[in-house]
Amino acid sequence: ELTRVGSVRRETLIGHYKTSDRYDGTPHGGYYTQDEIREVVAYAAERCIEVIPEIELPGHSMAALASYPWLGCTKGPYEVRTTWFYSSDVLCAGRETTFEFLENVLAEVLELFPSKYIHIGGDECPRVRWEKCPDCRRRIRQEGLKDGDDLQSYFVSRIEKWLHARGREMIGWDELLEGGVTPST
Repeated sequence: ELTRVGSVRRETLIGHYKTSDRYDGTPHGGYYTQDEIREVVAYAAERCIEVIPEIELPGHSMAALASYPWLGCTKGPYEVRTTWFYSSDVLCAGRETTFEFLENVLAEVLELFPSKYIHIGGDECPRVRWEKCPDCRRRIRQEGLKDGDDLQSYFVSRIEKWLHARGREMIGWDELLEGGVTPST
């Protein structure tokens, strides 16, 4: 579904998202096959370049949400973004199925990329859906967290532990610091 649904947006904004409401009306998309990724990684390695993948989470995940609406707090409907900027719709931090999905995706990523580092993004993740989501509110209570910042910290720390158990290190954008991160991030 990520390649069938999540890899294609129905059209693209023409101009800046703050000043334009014009779209090109042309579907656009694409993705790399596993073999193409292996080829890119090998090509780079021959030139002493390490390819570090970035799998953005818990925000910037509209392609995943459009493909699997149950990953979001509202369960959709969602569509692949046609504008720049970020969305208030993010991955639900309250459901175990979200983490199971991410672990499956990351397991595939680890097979394809031998890099020690895996970039998880972590930036521009609005907490507005989490504040209203019963699953996220329950997770906050169960884990003894204060708020959405703590919930994001829980989310990325959990992913980091999963990566560490597989011999990898997590990197991300500076906004991860808002909820606190481990010294190894």
